[in-house]
Amino acid sequence: MKKGLHTLGLFALMLAAACVEEPEEQTAPAEEETVQEEGEPKYPEHWGDPNEPLLPVPAWWSQDSLRWQETDTLVVHMRTDETPTQKRGVIYPGTYSPLDSIAYTVEKGQLTSIIARYSPPTQELYLEYYFKDGDLRYVRHREWNMRPENCGAREMNMFLENGDMFFARERKTSLDIGEPPARIAFRRLQPSQRSKEEMIREMEAHWPRVREAVMSRLEGKGG
Repeated sequence: MKKGLHTLGLFALMLAAACVEEPEEQTAPAEEETVQEEGEPKYPEHWGDPNEPLLPVPAWWSQDSLRWQETDTLVVHMRTDETPTQKRGVIYPGTYSPLDSIAYTVEKGQLTSIIARYSPPTQELYLEYYFKDGDLRYVRHREWNMRPENCGAREMNMFLENGDMFFARERKTSLDIGEPPARIAFRRLQPSQRSKEEMIREMEAHWPRVREAVMSRLEGKGG
């Protein structure tokens, strides 16, 4: 059954929880043989250890940790600060489900944030975009995949400035069939070991569609 916005809201709350009661383990029928779709992320068996050491930052990412922390701090403020001049809007694109939504915030004529929720078949997507002075600075992708042969959750954080992605981190975990994605909260966000090009492709898988929907709405209303 499709979870919709209620499931995504629950997903966000569970990710922030310090602990969670896990449901009884379930397994897929032994006789049912399934095939993984090409390009779909594979979740190794209970990948990640909450106590694992931090992985090194690959050479293709910025080594300036203060730069990452500055962006993190910016995003925290943008998530919590509200001003009388903020304008908010919501779009229901109906891309996969009538409950798909794109919420955006505008401050003094410039975008400051976009939060998109999509519900493709057997999947939930939660996408966040944050801007400073009109420049896209931070992207977060969360995915919950519910295919019986490849249940899992993953999160990707991408840091940008002047159109250049300078750092990325991610985490992922496998899930039992029917298990909510709270397990990922116990995985450590690690510097992405994948190439910059691959992470850009991850971002571009959704960003152009989200951007077009928001810009069309803003242009239709005169900004």
